[in-house]
Amino acid sequence: MRSLAELYNQHEGKTSDKWELYLREYDRLLSPYRESSISLLEIGIQNGESLEIWSQLFANAKKLVGCDINQACGDLAFSDPRISVVIGDACAEQTKNAITKQSKSFDLIIDDGSHKSADIVKTFLLYFPMLREGGVFVVEDLHCSYWQEFEGGLFYPHSSISFFKTLADLVNYEHWGVSKTPASLISGFEKKYDITADDQIFSQIHSIEFLNSVCVIRKESKPNNELGKRVVIGKHDDVVQGMLASSGKRNKVADQSLNAWTSMENSPAEQYEDLSQAVTERDGEIANLNQAVTERDGEIANLNQAVTERDGRIQNLTNKIHKIRSSISWRVSAPVRWVGWGIRRVKNLSRLPSIALKRGGGVKNTPRKVLDLYRREGISGIRRRIAWALNYEMSSQKSHTAAILLDPKEVARDVFANQQAELTSELAGSVITELPYQPLVSIIVPVYDTPLKWLRRTVESLQEQFYANWELCIVDDCSPKEDQRRLLNEMAKSDPRIRLAVMPANGGISAASNLALEMA
Repeated sequence: MRSLAELYNQHEGKTSDKWELYLREYDRLLSPYRESSISLLEIGIQNGESLEIWSQLFANAKKLVGCDINQACGDLAFSDPRISVVIGDACAEQTKNAITKQSKSFDLIIDDGSHKSADIVKTFLLYFPMLREGGVFVVEDLHCSYWQEFEGGLFYPHSSISFFKTLADLVNYEHWGVSKTPASLISGFEKKYDITADDQIFSQIHSIEFLNSVCVIRKESKPNNELGKRVVIGKHDDVVQGMLASSGKRNKVADQSLNAWTSMENSPAEQYEDLSQAVTERDGEIANLNQAVTERDGEIANLNQAVTERDGRIQNLTNKIHKIRSSISWRVSAPVRWVGWGIRRVKNLSRLPSIALKRGGGVKNTPRKVLDLYRREGISGIRRRIAWALNYEMSSQKSHTAAILLDPKEVARDVFANQQAELTSELAGSVITELPYQPLVSIIVPVYDTPLKWLRRTVESLQEQFYANWELCIVDDCSPKEDQRRLLNEMAKSDPRIRLAVMPANGGISAASNLALEMA
Protein backbone atom coordinates (compact mmCIF):
# COMPACT_ATOMS: atom_id res chain seq x y z
CA MET A 1 0.00 0.00 0.00
CA ARG A 2 1.51 3.28 -1.12
CA SER A 3 2.01 6.07 1.42
CA LEU A 4 0.53 9.54 0.99
CA ALA A 5 3.97 10.91 0.14
CA GLU A 6 4.36 8.29 -2.60
CA LEU A 7 0.94 9.14 -4.04
CA TYR A 8 1.87 12.83 -4.16
CA ASN A 9 5.26 12.20 -5.73
CA GLN A 10 3.74 9.98 -8.42
CA HIS A 11 0.75 12.24 -9.11
CA GLU A 12 0.65 13.68 -12.65
CA GLY A 13 -2.82 15.24 -12.76
CA LYS A 14 -3.82 18.59 -11.34
CA THR A 15 -1.07 20.49 -9.52
CA SER A 16 -0.82 19.92 -5.78
CA ASP A 17 0.62 21.90 -2.85
CA LYS A 18 1.39 20.32 0.55
CA TRP A 19 4.16 20.79 3.11
CA GLU A 20 6.48 17.82 3.74
CA LEU A 21 5.41 17.61 7.39
CA TYR A 22 1.78 17.25 6.33
CA LEU A 23 2.58 14.27 4.07
CA ARG A 24 4.47 12.49 6.85
CA GLU A 25 1.96 13.19 9.63
CA TYR A 26 -1.15 12.53 7.52
CA ASP A 27 0.05 8.96 6.92
CA ARG A 28 -0.03 8.47 10.69
CA LEU A 29 -3.29 10.35 11.29
CA LEU A 30 -5.28 9.00 8.36
CA SER A 31 -4.05 5.41 8.08
CA PRO A 32 -6.82 4.06 10.38
CA TYR A 33 -9.41 5.27 7.84
CA ARG A 34 -7.78 4.04 4.59
CA GLU A 35 -9.82 0.88 4.27
CA SER A 36 -13.05 2.36 5.70
CA SER A 37 -16.09 3.55 3.83
CA ILE A 38 -15.70 7.17 4.85
CA SER A 39 -16.99 10.57 3.80
CA LEU A 40 -14.49 13.42 3.54
CA LEU A 41 -14.97 17.19 3.37
CA GLU A 42 -12.13 19.47 2.30
CA ILE A 43 -12.57 23.26 2.52
CA GLY A 44 -10.28 25.04 0.06
CA ILE A 45 -9.32 22.87 -2.93
CA GLN A 46 -7.26 25.20 -5.18
CA ASN A 47 -6.87 23.21 -8.44
CA GLY A 48 -8.68 20.15 -7.06
CA GLU A 49 -5.52 18.04 -6.96
CA SER A 50 -6.01 17.00 -3.31
CA LEU A 51 -9.44 15.51 -4.06
CA GLU A 52 -7.84 13.25 -6.67
CA ILE A 53 -5.17 12.21 -4.13
CA TRP A 54 -7.83 11.46 -1.49
CA SER A 55 -9.72 9.31 -3.96
CA GLN A 56 -6.58 7.15 -4.36
CA LEU A 57 -5.73 7.14 -0.64
CA PHE A 58 -9.27 6.14 0.45
CA ALA A 59 -10.19 3.49 -2.07
CA ASN A 60 -13.41 2.59 -0.22
CA ALA A 61 -14.59 6.15 0.46
CA LYS A 62 -18.28 6.87 -0.16
CA LYS A 63 -18.15 10.62 -0.69
CA LEU A 64 -15.37 13.13 -1.28
CA VAL A 65 -16.71 16.72 -1.11
CA GLY A 66 -14.66 19.81 -1.86
CA CYS A 67 -15.71 23.41 -1.13
CA ASP A 68 -14.15 26.60 -2.49
CA ILE A 69 -15.24 30.23 -2.83
CA ASN A 70 -13.49 30.54 -6.22
CA GLN A 71 -16.09 30.27 -8.97
CA ALA A 72 -13.49 28.80 -11.34
CA CYS A 73 -13.40 25.65 -9.21
CA GLY A 74 -16.90 24.90 -10.45
CA ASP A 75 -15.46 24.13 -13.88
CA LEU A 76 -13.10 21.43 -12.57
CA ALA A 77 -13.77 17.95 -13.99
CA PHE A 78 -13.10 14.71 -12.09
CA SER A 79 -13.22 11.18 -13.40
CA ASP A 80 -14.13 9.75 -9.97
CA PRO A 81 -17.93 10.01 -9.46
CA ARG A 82 -17.46 10.10 -5.68
CA ILE A 83 -15.94 13.58 -5.99
CA SER A 84 -18.22 16.65 -5.94
CA VAL A 85 -17.50 20.36 -5.53
CA VAL A 86 -19.62 23.02 -3.79
CA ILE A 87 -18.95 26.66 -4.72
CA GLY A 88 -19.45 29.29 -2.04
CA ASP A 89 -18.21 30.79 1.23
CA ALA A 90 -17.91 27.88 3.67
CA CYS A 91 -18.96 30.19 6.55
CA ALA A 92 -22.28 31.00 4.87
CA GLU A 93 -25.36 29.07 5.92
CA GLN A 94 -26.48 28.48 2.32
CA THR A 95 -23.10 26.92 1.49
CA LYS A 96 -23.40 24.62 4.49
CA ASN A 97 -26.86 23.59 3.31
CA ALA A 98 -25.44 22.74 -0.13
CA ILE A 99 -22.71 20.62 1.50
CA THR A 100 -25.31 18.87 3.67
CA LYS A 101 -27.13 17.80 0.52
CA GLN A 102 -23.94 15.99 -0.56
CA SER A 103 -23.51 14.31 2.84
CA LYS A 104 -25.14 14.92 6.21
CA SER A 105 -22.00 13.89 8.14
CA PHE A 106 -18.29 13.29 7.57
CA ASP A 107 -15.52 11.14 9.05
CA LEU A 108 -12.75 13.52 8.02
CA ILE A 109 -12.92 17.30 7.67
CA ILE A 110 -9.87 19.24 6.46
CA ASP A 111 -9.85 23.06 6.62
CA ASP A 112 -7.39 24.44 4.07
CA GLY A 113 -9.43 27.56 3.31
CA SER A 114 -8.68 31.27 3.72
CA HIS A 115 -6.39 30.77 6.77
CA LYS A 116 -7.89 33.92 8.36
CA SER A 117 -8.66 33.53 12.07
CA ALA A 118 -12.30 34.57 11.76
CA ASP A 119 -12.97 32.03 8.98
CA ILE A 120 -11.14 29.22 10.80
CA VAL A 121 -13.10 29.74 14.04
CA LYS A 122 -16.42 30.03 12.22
CA THR A 123 -15.71 26.98 10.08
CA PHE A 124 -14.88 24.81 13.09
CA LEU A 125 -17.99 25.85 15.06
CA LEU A 126 -20.13 25.37 11.97
CA TYR A 127 -18.88 21.96 10.76
CA PHE A 128 -17.58 20.14 13.87
CA PRO A 129 -21.19 19.13 14.69
CA MET A 130 -21.27 17.38 11.28
CA LEU A 131 -18.21 15.25 12.20
CA ARG A 132 -19.07 11.67 13.16
CA GLU A 133 -17.94 10.25 16.49
CA GLY A 134 -14.44 8.83 16.06
CA GLY A 135 -13.80 11.35 13.29
CA VAL A 136 -10.95 13.83 12.88
CA PHE A 137 -11.08 17.56 12.16
CA VAL A 138 -7.78 18.86 10.70
CA VAL A 139 -6.90 22.57 10.40
CA GLU A 140 -3.95 23.37 8.12
CA ASP A 141 -1.57 26.33 7.84
CA LEU A 142 -2.05 27.64 11.37
CA HIS A 143 1.28 29.48 11.06
CA CYS A 144 -0.82 32.23 9.46
CA SER A 145 -2.47 32.83 12.84
CA TYR A 146 0.76 34.56 13.95
CA TRP A 147 0.52 37.14 11.16
CA GLN A 148 -1.45 40.37 11.28
CA GLU A 149 -2.45 40.00 7.64
CA PHE A 150 -4.47 36.93 8.62
CA GLU A 151 -6.04 38.45 11.77
CA GLY A 152 -3.41 37.01 14.06
CA GLY A 153 -0.47 37.71 16.33
CA LEU A 154 1.62 35.83 18.89
CA PHE A 155 -0.44 37.09 21.82
CA TYR A 156 -3.63 38.08 19.99
CA PRO A 157 -6.47 36.64 22.13
CA HIS A 158 -8.77 35.99 19.16
CA SER A 159 -6.36 34.34 16.75
CA SER A 160 -7.20 30.87 15.46
CA ILE A 161 -4.31 29.29 17.40
CA SER A 162 -5.58 30.97 20.60
CA PHE A 163 -9.00 29.51 19.88
CA PHE A 164 -7.71 25.94 19.72
CA LYS A 165 -5.55 26.50 22.81
CA THR A 166 -8.76 27.52 24.58
CA LEU A 167 -10.46 24.31 23.40
CA ALA A 168 -7.76 22.36 25.21
CA ASP A 169 -9.19 23.70 28.47
CA LEU A 170 -12.62 22.41 27.43
CA VAL A 171 -11.19 18.91 27.31
CA ASN A 172 -10.49 19.29 31.04
CA TYR A 173 -13.77 21.00 31.89
CA GLU A 174 -14.62 18.59 34.76
CA HIS A 175 -11.57 19.80 36.73
CA TRP A 176 -12.22 23.57 36.66
CA GLY A 177 -13.77 23.67 40.13
CA VAL A 178 -16.08 26.62 39.35
CA SER A 179 -19.64 26.96 38.11
CA LYS A 180 -18.63 28.38 34.73
CA THR A 181 -20.27 26.81 31.70
CA PRO A 182 -18.07 25.47 28.87
CA ALA A 183 -19.65 28.01 26.51
CA SER A 184 -18.41 30.90 28.68
CA LEU A 185 -14.83 30.04 27.79
CA ILE A 186 -15.26 30.94 24.12
CA SER A 187 -17.85 33.72 24.61
CA GLY A 188 -15.20 36.23 23.55
CA PHE A 189 -14.77 34.45 20.19
CA GLU A 190 -18.54 34.23 19.71
CA LYS A 191 -18.87 37.95 20.33
CA LYS A 192 -15.85 38.82 18.21
CA TYR A 193 -16.89 36.76 15.20
CA ASP A 194 -20.67 36.99 15.65
CA ILE A 195 -21.39 33.28 15.83
CA THR A 196 -23.08 30.99 18.36
CA ALA A 197 -21.57 27.60 19.17
CA ASP A 198 -23.60 24.42 19.59
CA ASP A 199 -23.30 23.50 23.31
CA GLN A 200 -22.94 19.82 22.35
CA ILE A 201 -19.54 20.57 20.82
CA PHE A 202 -17.89 21.10 24.19
CA SER A 203 -18.57 17.61 25.52
CA GLN A 204 -17.56 15.89 22.26
CA ILE A 205 -13.97 17.13 21.96
CA HIS A 206 -11.85 14.09 22.81
CA SER A 207 -8.37 15.41 22.14
CA ILE A 208 -6.51 18.33 20.61
CA GLU A 209 -3.12 17.72 19.03
CA PHE A 210 -0.80 20.45 17.81
CA LEU A 211 1.81 19.95 15.11
CA ASN A 212 3.80 22.56 13.27
CA SER A 213 1.07 24.65 11.53
CA VAL A 214 -1.54 21.91 12.11
CA CYS A 215 -4.19 21.27 14.75
CA VAL A 216 -5.97 17.90 14.96
CA ILE A 217 -9.24 17.67 16.91
CA ARG A 218 -10.73 14.24 17.55
CA LYS A 219 -14.39 13.71 18.30
CA GLU A 220 -15.87 11.10 20.65
CA SER A 221 -19.06 10.73 22.68
CA LYS A 222 -19.14 12.39 26.09
CA PRO A 223 -18.54 9.21 28.20
CA ASN A 224 -15.35 8.49 26.25
CA ASN A 225 -14.07 12.00 27.03
CA GLU A 226 -14.45 11.84 30.82
CA LEU A 227 -11.64 10.91 33.19
CA GLY A 228 -13.80 8.13 34.59
CA LYS A 229 -13.16 6.11 37.74
CA ARG A 230 -9.84 5.49 39.39
CA VAL A 231 -8.38 2.03 38.73
CA VAL A 232 -6.07 0.72 41.45
CA ILE A 233 -4.54 -2.79 41.09
CA GLY A 234 -2.16 -4.88 43.12
CA LYS A 235 -2.09 -5.97 46.78
CA HIS A 236 1.08 -4.56 48.29
CA ASP A 237 1.20 -0.82 49.29
CA ASP A 238 4.40 -0.84 51.33
CA VAL A 239 5.42 2.71 50.30
CA VAL A 240 2.19 4.64 49.51
CA GLN A 241 -0.54 3.09 51.60
CA GLY A 242 -4.33 3.40 51.36
CA MET A 243 -4.52 3.59 47.58
CA LEU A 244 -6.77 0.53 47.27
CA ALA A 245 -9.53 2.43 49.13
CA SER A 246 -9.76 4.99 46.28
CA SER A 247 -10.27 2.36 43.58
CA GLY A 248 -13.51 2.87 41.66
CA LYS A 249 -13.97 6.45 42.85
CA ARG A 250 -14.13 9.52 40.68
CA ASN A 251 -11.82 12.49 41.02
CA LYS A 252 -12.97 14.96 43.67
CA VAL A 253 -12.49 18.55 42.48
CA ALA A 254 -11.71 21.22 45.09
CA ASP A 255 -13.73 24.44 44.96
CA GLN A 256 -11.77 27.03 42.94
CA SER A 257 -14.27 29.91 43.14
CA LEU A 258 -11.78 31.91 45.27
CA ASN A 259 -8.95 31.28 42.84
CA ALA A 260 -8.48 34.63 41.11
CA TRP A 261 -6.97 32.98 38.04
CA THR A 262 -10.01 30.74 37.66
CA SER A 263 -12.89 32.97 38.75
CA MET A 264 -12.06 35.89 36.43
CA GLU A 265 -14.77 36.47 33.85
CA ASN A 266 -12.50 36.67 30.79
CA SER A 267 -8.97 35.56 30.07
CA PRO A 268 -6.18 38.07 30.79
CA ALA A 269 -5.58 38.41 27.06
CA GLU A 270 -9.19 39.38 26.39
CA GLN A 271 -9.17 41.70 29.38
CA TYR A 272 -6.05 43.34 27.98
CA GLU A 273 -7.81 43.92 24.68
CA ASP A 274 -10.82 45.46 26.45
CA LEU A 275 -8.54 47.64 28.58
CA SER A 276 -6.60 48.70 25.50
CA GLN A 277 -9.85 49.80 23.89
CA ALA A 278 -10.80 51.68 27.05
CA VAL A 279 -7.37 53.35 27.12
CA THR A 280 -7.75 54.38 23.48
CA GLU A 281 -11.15 55.93 24.22
CA ARG A 282 -9.75 57.61 27.33
CA ASP A 283 -6.83 59.03 25.34
CA GLY A 284 -9.35 60.44 22.88
CA GLU A 285 -11.28 62.09 25.71
CA ILE A 286 -8.04 63.48 27.17
CA ALA A 287 -7.12 64.90 23.76
CA ASN A 288 -10.53 66.59 23.56
CA LEU A 289 -10.14 67.98 27.09
CA ASN A 290 -6.65 69.25 26.27
CA GLN A 291 -8.06 70.94 23.19
CA ALA A 292 -10.78 72.53 25.31
CA VAL A 293 -8.16 73.68 27.86
CA THR A 294 -6.05 75.16 25.05
CA GLU A 295 -9.07 77.04 23.70
CA ARG A 296 -9.96 78.20 27.21
CA ASP A 297 -6.39 79.40 27.79
CA GLY A 298 -6.65 81.33 24.54
CA GLU A 299 -9.90 82.94 25.71
CA ILE A 300 -8.29 83.78 29.07
CA ALA A 301 -5.32 85.33 27.27
CA ASN A 302 -7.71 87.44 25.16
CA LEU A 303 -9.59 88.54 28.28
CA ASN A 304 -6.33 89.40 30.03
CA GLN A 305 -5.31 91.43 26.98
CA ALA A 306 -8.64 93.26 27.06
CA VAL A 307 -8.25 93.94 30.79
CA THR A 308 -4.72 95.24 30.20
CA GLU A 309 -5.97 97.56 27.45
CA ARG A 310 -8.85 98.75 29.67
CA ASP A 311 -6.44 99.41 32.56
CA GLY A 312 -4.27 101.35 30.15
CA ARG A 313 -7.21 103.51 29.08
CA ILE A 314 -8.18 104.09 32.72
CA GLN A 315 -4.62 105.08 33.55
CA ASN A 316 -4.52 107.47 30.59
CA LEU A 317 -7.78 109.10 31.70
CA THR A 318 -6.52 109.33 35.28
CA ASN A 319 -3.31 110.97 34.03
CA LYS A 320 -5.33 113.44 31.95
CA ILE A 321 -7.47 114.37 34.95
CA HIS A 322 -4.37 114.69 37.13
CA LYS A 323 -2.72 116.84 34.46
CA ILE A 324 -5.79 119.09 34.28
CA ARG A 325 -6.02 119.46 38.05
CA SER A 326 -2.25 120.15 38.27
CA SER A 327 -2.28 122.76 35.52
CA ILE A 328 -1.79 126.48 36.20
CA SER A 329 -5.14 127.34 34.59
CA TRP A 330 -6.91 124.89 36.92
CA ARG A 331 -5.25 126.43 39.99
CA VAL A 332 -5.83 130.01 38.77
CA SER A 333 -9.52 129.30 38.09
CA ALA A 334 -9.99 127.61 41.47
CA PRO A 335 -11.50 130.73 43.15
CA VAL A 336 -13.91 131.13 40.26
CA ARG A 337 -14.94 127.50 40.49
CA TRP A 338 -15.28 127.84 44.27
CA VAL A 339 -17.60 130.82 43.86
CA GLY A 340 -19.53 128.98 41.16
CA TRP A 341 -19.78 125.88 43.34
CA GLY A 342 -21.03 128.05 46.25
CA ILE A 343 -23.65 129.69 44.04
CA ARG A 344 -24.84 126.28 42.79
CA ARG A 345 -24.81 124.98 46.36
CA VAL A 346 -26.97 127.84 47.61
CA LYS A 347 -29.25 127.47 44.60
CA ASN A 348 -29.66 123.76 45.19
CA LEU A 349 -30.15 124.21 48.93
CA SER A 350 -32.96 126.54 48.11
CA ARG A 351 -34.48 123.80 45.96
CA LEU A 352 -33.97 121.16 48.64
CA PRO A 353 -37.45 121.49 50.21
CA SER A 354 -39.19 121.05 46.85
CA ILE A 355 -36.90 118.11 46.00
CA ALA A 356 -37.59 116.48 49.38
CA LEU A 357 -41.34 116.92 48.99
CA LYS A 358 -41.25 115.48 45.45
CA ARG A 359 -39.11 112.50 46.45
CA GLY A 360 -40.98 111.99 49.69
CA GLY A 361 -44.41 111.91 48.10
CA GLY A 362 -45.78 115.28 49.29
CA VAL A 363 -46.24 117.17 52.53
CA LYS A 364 -48.09 114.28 54.11
CA ASN A 365 -45.59 111.47 53.43
CA THR A 366 -42.21 113.27 53.52
CA PRO A 367 -41.97 113.75 57.33
CA ARG A 368 -42.82 110.09 57.88
CA LYS A 369 -40.15 108.93 55.44
CA VAL A 370 -37.54 111.25 56.96
CA LEU A 371 -38.39 109.88 60.42
CA ASP A 372 -38.14 106.28 59.16
CA LEU A 373 -34.77 107.07 57.55
CA TYR A 374 -33.50 108.62 60.77
CA ARG A 375 -34.54 105.54 62.76
CA ARG A 376 -32.79 103.21 60.31
CA GLU A 377 -29.60 105.12 59.55
CA GLY A 378 -29.47 108.13 61.86
CA ILE A 379 -28.41 111.66 60.89
CA SER A 380 -25.67 110.30 58.60
CA GLY A 381 -28.30 108.58 56.50
CA ILE A 382 -30.23 111.82 56.09
CA ARG A 383 -27.00 113.58 55.09
CA ARG A 384 -26.26 110.95 52.45
CA ARG A 385 -29.76 111.30 50.98
CA ILE A 386 -29.44 115.08 50.85
CA ALA A 387 -26.03 114.80 49.17
CA TRP A 388 -27.38 112.29 46.68
CA ALA A 389 -30.47 114.42 45.89
CA LEU A 390 -28.36 117.54 45.30
CA ASN A 391 -25.80 115.63 43.20
CA TYR A 392 -28.56 113.95 41.22
CA GLU A 393 -30.39 117.19 40.50
CA MET A 394 -27.09 118.74 39.35
CA SER A 395 -26.22 115.88 36.97
CA SER A 396 -29.61 115.01 35.52
CA GLN A 397 -30.92 118.23 34.02
CA LYS A 398 -32.12 116.71 30.79
CA SER A 399 -35.51 116.33 29.19
CA HIS A 400 -37.37 113.02 29.17
CA THR A 401 -38.77 111.35 26.10
CA ALA A 402 -42.24 109.89 26.61
CA ALA A 403 -42.64 106.12 26.32
CA ILE A 404 -43.25 104.94 22.78
CA LEU A 405 -43.19 101.63 20.92
CA LEU A 406 -39.47 101.06 20.33
CA ASP A 407 -37.52 99.04 17.81
CA PRO A 408 -34.85 96.99 19.65
CA LYS A 409 -32.10 97.92 17.16
CA GLU A 410 -32.93 101.65 17.44
CA VAL A 411 -32.98 101.35 21.24
CA ALA A 412 -29.53 99.78 21.29
CA ARG A 413 -28.16 102.44 18.89
CA ASP A 414 -29.66 105.33 20.86
CA VAL A 415 -28.48 104.00 24.21
CA PHE A 416 -24.95 103.58 22.87
CA ALA A 417 -24.96 107.13 21.49
CA ASN A 418 -26.26 108.55 24.79
CA GLN A 419 -23.64 106.67 26.79
CA GLN A 420 -20.91 107.96 24.45
CA ALA A 421 -22.13 111.54 24.95
CA GLU A 422 -22.28 111.11 28.72
CA LEU A 423 -18.76 109.63 28.82
CA THR A 424 -17.41 112.51 26.69
CA SER A 425 -19.06 115.02 28.99
CA GLU A 426 -17.63 113.32 32.08
CA LEU A 427 -14.11 113.23 30.62
CA ALA A 428 -14.40 116.92 29.86
CA GLY A 429 -14.53 117.51 33.61
CA SER A 430 -18.16 118.64 33.97
CA VAL A 431 -18.62 116.24 36.89
CA ILE A 432 -15.67 115.21 39.03
CA THR A 433 -16.26 112.79 41.91
CA GLU A 434 -14.09 110.93 44.37
CA LEU A 435 -13.82 107.97 41.96
CA PRO A 436 -11.79 108.13 38.73
CA TYR A 437 -15.01 107.13 36.94
CA GLN A 438 -18.52 106.10 37.90
CA PRO A 439 -19.71 103.11 35.84
CA LEU A 440 -23.33 103.12 34.76
CA VAL A 441 -25.32 100.31 36.43
CA SER A 442 -28.25 99.12 34.30
CA ILE A 443 -31.19 97.31 35.90
CA ILE A 444 -33.57 95.48 33.55
CA VAL A 445 -37.16 94.77 34.61
CA PRO A 446 -39.67 93.04 32.31
CA VAL A 447 -43.23 93.53 33.63
CA TYR A 448 -46.62 92.10 32.81
CA ASP A 449 -49.74 92.42 34.92
CA THR A 450 -47.64 93.23 37.99
CA PRO A 451 -49.25 94.55 41.24
CA LEU A 452 -48.82 98.33 41.36
CA LYS A 453 -47.43 98.34 44.92
CA TRP A 454 -44.61 96.05 43.80
CA LEU A 455 -43.74 98.37 40.92
CA ARG A 456 -43.66 101.39 43.24
CA ARG A 457 -41.51 99.61 45.81
CA THR A 458 -39.07 98.46 43.11
CA VAL A 459 -38.51 101.99 41.85
CA GLU A 460 -38.37 103.46 45.39
CA SER A 461 -35.74 100.94 46.46
CA LEU A 462 -33.53 102.08 43.60
CA GLN A 463 -34.09 105.76 44.23
CA GLU A 464 -33.07 105.28 47.86
CA GLN A 465 -29.61 104.00 46.90
CA PHE A 466 -26.60 106.22 47.67
CA TYR A 467 -24.99 105.38 44.31
CA ALA A 468 -26.71 107.59 41.74
CA ASN A 469 -25.28 106.51 38.38
CA TRP A 470 -27.87 103.88 37.41
CA GLU A 471 -30.62 103.44 34.86
CA LEU A 472 -33.77 101.38 35.13
CA CYS A 473 -34.77 99.73 31.81
CA ILE A 474 -38.43 98.69 32.11
CA VAL A 475 -40.19 96.81 29.31
CA ASP A 476 -43.99 96.55 29.48
CA ASP A 477 -44.79 93.21 27.78
CA CYS A 478 -48.09 94.57 26.38
CA SER A 479 -49.82 94.36 29.76
CA PRO A 480 -53.65 94.39 29.66
CA LYS A 481 -53.85 96.75 32.69
CA GLU A 482 -54.13 100.45 31.81
CA ASP A 483 -53.38 101.53 35.41
CA GLN A 484 -50.01 99.74 35.18
CA ARG A 485 -49.21 101.60 31.94
CA ARG A 486 -50.16 104.95 33.50
CA LEU A 487 -48.01 104.31 36.59
CA LEU A 488 -44.99 103.35 34.45
CA ASN A 489 -45.35 106.53 32.38
CA GLU A 490 -45.63 108.67 35.53
CA MET A 491 -42.50 107.12 37.04
CA ALA A 492 -40.58 107.52 33.77
CA LYS A 493 -41.55 111.22 33.56
CA SER A 494 -40.62 111.86 37.21
CA ASP A 495 -37.12 110.31 36.96
CA PRO A 496 -35.00 110.59 33.78
CA ARG A 497 -33.00 107.52 34.83
CA ILE A 498 -36.08 105.39 34.21
CA ARG A 499 -36.29 104.23 30.58
CA LEU A 500 -39.52 102.68 29.37
CA ALA A 501 -40.40 100.63 26.30
CA VAL A 502 -43.71 98.96 25.42
CA MET A 503 -43.88 95.71 23.45
CA PRO A 504 -46.36 95.92 20.54
CA ALA A 505 -47.53 92.38 21.39
CA ASN A 506 -46.97 90.00 24.27
CA GLY A 507 -43.76 88.07 23.59
CA GLY A 508 -43.12 86.46 26.96
CA ILE A 509 -40.41 87.12 29.52
CA SER A 510 -37.56 86.14 27.15
CA ALA A 511 -38.55 88.65 24.46
CA ALA A 512 -39.19 91.39 27.04
CA SER A 513 -35.86 90.69 28.77
CA ASN A 514 -33.98 90.76 25.45
CA LEU A 515 -35.47 94.16 24.60
CA ALA A 516 -34.54 95.46 28.06
CA LEU A 517 -30.99 94.15 27.56
CA GLU A 518 -30.74 95.98 24.25
CA MET A 519 -31.95 99.17 25.94
CA ALA A 520 -29.14 98.74 28.47
